[in-house]
Amino acid sequence: PMANLFYETGLFEFTAPNFVRLQGFASNDDYYSYQWNLKNTGQYRLPAGPDIQVERAWTLTRGAGIKVAVLDVGVNLTHEDLQDNLLPGYDATGQNTFGGPYYSDDEQGTPVAGIIGAIKDNGKGVRGVAPECKIIPVRVGMGTSIGDVWSTAGMNWARQNGADVINCSWGGGQPNAQLTTAI
Repeated sequence: PMANLFYETGLFEFTAPNFVRLQGFASNDDYYSYQWNLKNTGQYRLPAGPDIQVERAWTLTRGAGIKVAVLDVGVNLTHEDLQDNLLPGYDATGQNTFGGPYYSDDEQGTPVAGIIGAIKDNGKGVRGVAPECKIIPVRVGMGTSIGDVWSTAGMNWARQNGADVINCSWGGGQPNAQLTTAI
């Protein structure tokens, strides 16, 4: 590097590179310090250390250009920590919510979407693992019910509409050939 070239001229007694260490992971999001799964400093009486090492991942990418479909019971389409990262969605249940919840209490998809792509450093809420990705809300259930027919339709719609990643934070039930094929 340049420090070696300068030293080799004989004009300098010593030279050294000037490394800059960026502290880009501090966050002004209200609840980032509570997200022990992202950065475990020993909060909540946990042993410090075990986490997903998201800060190391953020040196490579923060999800820009990636579209993540969240197949669930709806994502709050006006949530202040998600709204700027939301793309147009789909409601496989036929309620025409465009991926939002039908009932006010059926928003499990909102916290899931937040973990994935909540906006970073907006002074609100949490910080997503991929805070620069775009979220495609896909409603495939209501209340505590996720149907195979709806899930299959949602999975196919997400794939056909450009999803790079499809998140399904649900499980159980018996194997279904159509859903398995869609997956």
